[in-house]
Amino acid sequence: MKLINLTFAILLSNSFFAQLSLSRSEMLPYGSYLSFKDVANVSVLDTNIQGENVTWDFSSFTNATTQSGFNITVKSPSDTPYESTFANANYVYHEQPNNAFRYFNLTNSTMERVGSYSNGNTKIYNDPQVEYVSPMVYGVDNTDLWDNSSSSSGGSYRVECIGTGILKLPSSSHSALFCRVTTEESFFEINAYFWYSADNGSVLLQYIVGDGFFIGTSVKYLNSSTLGQEDVVSNVSDFKVLNPVNEYVIVNFTNNSGEELVYLITDVNGREVLTNDILSSEKNVLIKEDFSNYKSGMYFISIKSKLNAEIFKTSKFIKM
Repeated sequence: MKLINLTFAILLSNSFFAQLSLSRSEMLPYGSYLSFKDVANVSVLDTNIQGENVTWDFSSFTNATTQSGFNITVKSPSDTPYESTFANANYVYHEQPNNAFRYFNLTNSTMERVGSYSNGNTKIYNDPQVEYVSPMVYGVDNTDLWDNSSSSSGGSYRVECIGTGILKLPSSSHSALFCRVTTEESFFEINAYFWYSADNGSVLLQYIVGDGFFIGTSVKYLNSSTLGQEDVVSNVSDFKVLNPVNEYVIVNFTNNSGEELVYLITDVNGREVLTNDILSSEKNVLIKEDFSNYKSGMYFISIKSKLNAEIFKTSKFIKM
């Protein structure tokens, strides 16, 4: 994985309360199911609506006469037939009706595509493709080089978060992050737009821009979804952070892990601001950290295992 450029343009203003973001801890759990409809009246879609706190009203979408029946189920690699081929994956999209498996390595900072299996063809990325960074916020602009076993030249993948706001679909409304994606390989360039849920990372709307020759235009929107349930009790539950923060960062949660913990606070660029051991050995934990001398902005607090640094919970807060 070769990261060429990673830029965060964060406007620190009174719009803090409206700023949307997506972090690793908010991603869809295993077992989540997403079902999509194909759009007939593509002209309704407008990609020129950009910026913060905007509204995309596409509630007048009509369904195409012929439907692909496209859906995605989020799975653990262990619940797929090709787990051993993609040993570095921890997150899978199982697509139907084409019975394709897309394998990812989901970390606290990126979501990397590491391979796929579709129509009898296995594709392995020797240089993973970073499809988005975390936290995903307005202004993110990330370009990554990739290479895989099906490509003779490799290429690049650029994702730009160019809008945040409310997306209105025919039967639902969502807090959304609007991203433009450009994929290049040799002399091919594929352009696409995605609206992601700011609550759980679901693809709400995808628009593949056709070139009139090799790539057809495609617009699909989320028609229904079912969120999966974690198989085990969370190591950290009942997590509450006082938000916004004026003087003290105050956090309450239940420690179900039986381990000693630490907490880490980072800024929007992922830089460590401070870290401390959690002194309480009780199951019910209270953190009160003086934050009065830190500048205004968005921060993230993570609860980690002291033993192996595994992150159990991450949440964002605003310092006023």
